[in-house]
Formats: sequence, C-alpha cells, structure tokens
Amino acid sequence: PEDALHVYSTNQESNEYNLKLLRGNSEELIELHAKDYQGDKTTGKVTLRDRPVIGTKPDGLSAVLLLAVNARVMLTRNVCVEDGLVNGAMGYISNFEYKDKHPENEVEVVGVIFDSKVTGKIQGKVTPKGNLVRIKRMEEDIKERNSKSVVRHQFPLKLSWACTAHKVQGMTAKKVVVNLDRTFSPGQAYVAMSRVTSKDGLFIETNNETVLQKKIYADLDVKLALQRMQ
Repeated sequence: PEDALHVYSTNQESNEYNLKLLRGNSEELIELHAKDYQGDKTTGKVTLRDRPVIGTKPDGLSAVLLLAVNARVMLTRNVCVEDGLVNGAMGYISNFEYKDKHPENEVEVVGVIFDSKVTGKIQGKVTPKGNLVRIKRMEEDIKERNSKSVVRHQFPLKLSWACTAHKVQGMTAKKVVVNLDRTFSPGQAYVAMSRVTSKDGLFIETNNETVLQKKIYADLDVKLALQRMQ
C-alpha cells in the first residue's frame, strides 16, 4: 500500500522512493536552499555564501530541500520537546508562508500538520485536520572539507513517505512496507519489521525471495552471549 510507511536499508533507496512519490503527488515543487554563513577571521565579518556547502554529514540539515504542499515530512531536529515537536515526528505540509506574503519571494515558514493530535498542541493552531505548526529555519554549525566553520540556516525537515531502518528506530506505525534487499548489518531487518503494531499491517517487498531469509540475522556476539546464558 502506498499510504504505508516504507522502510529501506539505505538512504539511496529511501530518497528514490520519496522523490517518486513527491513528483507523483505534487504539481508545484518548491526548492529550498540552505543559507550558509561563513566567518572571515581577518575582518570578523560573517557573510552569506553564494551556494550552500555540499557533502556534509547525512543526518545534518539539508543543503537543498525539495518540498510541496501535501508532501509527507519528518522533523529532523528537536524543535520543542514539551510540545511533541521532536526528531522523528511525522506529518504533511499544509502551506508555505513567504516573505512579504508574495509567492515569488523567499519561503520563511513551512506549515506542517503532524499525525499525532498531541503534537503542536502548545505552539500550533487548531484546525479540523489537526494542529498546524509553523516550522522555521534552524541554525547549525557544519564543517567544510577545508575545516572552515560554516553556520547553516535551514528547515529541519525531510521527506518521509520512506525512511531508513536507522531513522525509524523507536517509531511505531499501523502499516509498514519493509524492503530488505540491501540490508547490510545484523539486526537491521528486525528493527525495520518491528516498527509495525500488528502482523496484519506488515508488508515485505523484495526483488529476490531466495535471499530474503539470509537478510534476517543477529550479530554473532549476541548469539554467543545467548548460548552462554542458557
């Protein structure tokens, strides 16, 4: 089912599925570039770079976000823990707010309605569909390859029709589609499949059923420890 959370082993698989769903469900895509500010040690001034730094750590704030109204998204940073606005909270984009309220200008706020009715109860605006939360850019220090210090301003969001098993640890969902074709570490299949709340909601897709069982395995140290415990 397309409306279920899809869980993959690698970022590449997850990104490909998210872009496929984004282009298939959205008419107008909006590209949001990070604002990277770099300090000059000689003058002490901070200037905005012409282009954001590419190739930073995978879990950092994105250099470029491709989003659209109704796109499924996930928070990638803790915005307000007491309001449920935490890393991993999911929802969909309701609207964009532009500078001076002109669509041709820069996006200043991304409006998100989260899946949980509790999320955004404090900061959000109550709507018939849920609490509408105004997500703004966050600040984060990043390192360029030449070790120059850069401060990034970007929205703490990412597309989330699909996620990696690493990203969904601790999360639960009623329906999950799991793809184990490129599983590369022990316990990864277990993490992916145990996100679902019932067996009826679990779907496994694969391009090669003969190797599927080999993808579900525990770490050797775990097996040895269990044997010693017995």
